[in-house]
Amino acid sequence: MKPALCLALALLLPLSNPAVSAPPEPPEPPYRSSLDAPLFYQILLGELYLRAGDASTAYALMLDAARRTHEPRLFKRAVDIALEAREGDAALEAARAWRKDQPHSLAAGRLLLQLLVALNRIEETEPLLRELLEDIAPSERASAIASIPALFANVRSGRDAAERVTRALADALRQPDTAPAAHAAIARLWLQAGDTSAALEATRRALDHDPRSEAAALVAAELVGPEQPTAEALVERYLSAAQPPSTSVLLTYTQSLIRQGRRAEAMQWLERATREAPQQAQAWLALGLLQADEGLVRAAHASLERYLALTEAEAARHPGGRNTALMALARLALRSGQIEEAQRWVAQLPEDAESLQPVTLKASLLAAQGKLDEARRLIQSWPAASAEQEVARLMAEVRLLQDHGQPAEAFRLLEEGVNRWPDDPDLRYELALAAERRGDLARMERELRTLIERHPRFHHAYNALGYSMAERNVNLDEARQLILKALEFAPKDPLILDSLGWVEYRLGNLSRAREILEGAFTAMPDAEIAAHLGEVLWALGDREQARRVWEAGARINPNNATITATRKRLTGEKP
Repeated sequence: MKPALCLALALLLPLSNPAVSAPPEPPEPPYRSSLDAPLFYQILLGELYLRAGDASTAYALMLDAARRTHEPRLFKRAVDIALEAREGDAALEAARAWRKDQPHSLAAGRLLLQLLVALNRIEETEPLLRELLEDIAPSERASAIASIPALFANVRSGRDAAERVTRALADALRQPDTAPAAHAAIARLWLQAGDTSAALEATRRALDHDPRSEAAALVAAELVGPEQPTAEALVERYLSAAQPPSTSVLLTYTQSLIRQGRRAEAMQWLERATREAPQQAQAWLALGLLQADEGLVRAAHASLERYLALTEAEAARHPGGRNTALMALARLALRSGQIEEAQRWVAQLPEDAESLQPVTLKASLLAAQGKLDEARRLIQSWPAASAEQEVARLMAEVRLLQDHGQPAEAFRLLEEGVNRWPDDPDLRYELALAAERRGDLARMERELRTLIERHPRFHHAYNALGYSMAERNVNLDEARQLILKALEFAPKDPLILDSLGWVEYRLGNLSRAREILEGAFTAMPDAEIAAHLGEVLWALGDREQARRVWEAGARINPNNATITATRKRLTGEKP
């Protein structure tokens, strides 16, 4: 029997099944239905009409039966029939009828609220939301308020929603037990509306009431960046009050730091998260991935394996994270030339035709075994369903070629890609960098200037062009302006600060260059930054410190060509 046809019979049965009830619990009293034989037949007839394709008649019969019986499940069924028929107004009519029939039913009120939001009738949600909050038990109001932003996440007018919900929460904002949740919910609504200033003000008020408000701290953590300098202070306020802080807040905060290039700070916070909540698997995964990017192979290996161990018992709940960890471990093994170990990690990946990453990794494994043509065919066979996926597939093949000594073929593919997708910023940026590696500096500059013209917020282009000029010791004033422009978008990015320090050195501002480069190296210990800082220190006469910095950089990356060349050029010694 179809589930829909079972409804009429189900109304005549107890709501619980004694065969599956837990023994210690007393049995519930039998459900007493108000159905008589004619009404039972009416409901059954409505379901039959629905199966026959006549949703309008089925809806009318079901709603009439609901009004006559005051049965919540029949009102809900009438709403479902209307929704299945894509009749939003009819669904709203049935929900209103249920709410009118049972004005204090939370189920009826919630369903009506969901429908009003779905139909974008935001102006009608304010009084209903206020009524619902009055009906909810005081002990449950804070958690109910916390769920409000998700309901309004996709409305057309986020500002209207934020304003109306703020008015509906007027009483909650005055009550100590609900004020933190109410301000945090309003902060999230303003963030969804795109008003970051209003979001931060509501976040501040939430933290004034409760400095340990996780919901408020999450909003601030998402907003950390140069455009909102007060957001980070709010996060730090939460982090100092919450002991231990929420792992979700820490992960969100570190993601914001990484976006700004503040990777050393991000790693410190992730290390703290794993110390304070060692059973939180996501923190170990984030830390392991960041350590892998920084070349900390042993530490990354330990963190990623810890993540896999923590999620092994519930692997089905963490498919994406486990695949990411397995691929990262395989890449670490490949980087170290450990082919068999890489194969062991790759063998644990499930077949996933929808994802390009495992395919790319398997291709890299083939190429490492000398099967480059086979590796390319594997990537080319991946089915791209959109232009974005086609670009991703091309970029995967380009990187494979670059990693395995085929720069000319990689350059050819990039040119084809830019000709086909001229407005894709990542493709043009990669083409510019490839031109620089070929020694075609005119082509590099042309591509970067085109990129800046078409995508003026693509700050990597400003930095790349400015650094190239500083490296060649040409157009230094323009180079400085380009790098400063890049810093407007990412003011604490150590790599962009390295560019600024280098151009200040070229301009003869040695003390300023030292200050900038020391800050960049502290934020992100990197061999390239070490090479530049060491040269500045050498020029200032602090030669012992210069040698110490170069040695530190060489420990980070023993194969870095810039440090080797710099030391040989300045000292005459081969490191």
